[in-house]
Amino acid sequence: MKEKCPYCSAEIDLTDKFCPNCGKKLPDKDLPFSTTQKLKIYILSILLAPFGLYWFFKYFRNENEDKRKVAFNVLYISIVMIIILFIINFYFVKALQTYVDSYTLDNLGY
Repeated sequence: MKEKCPYCSAEIDLTDKFCPNCGKKLPDKDLPFSTTQKLKIYILSILLAPFGLYWFFKYFRNENEDKRKVAFNVLYISIVMIIILFIINFYFVKALQTYVDSYTLDNLGY
């Protein structure tokens, strides 16, 4: 698909960053996310929970409604994953403390 350069009216591709005719930088296009991009963002938000907030702050004010939805979904995923990580860490520390206490008591002869 072709469109026209806003500066010289030459035909350009949608993927061009610069006009091949006049050489001027073309305005950035706000294209929606592909399914693959959304999936990548969601998976990274699950695996690296706090870093999902990067995408939230990057896109939550975007004019594209699809990108705003992705931003808020990433926010919800990040919050849930952070809560889950705190719960897991709480029980891990509790189990570790129980193990250390029992090991210490056994070695002291109590």
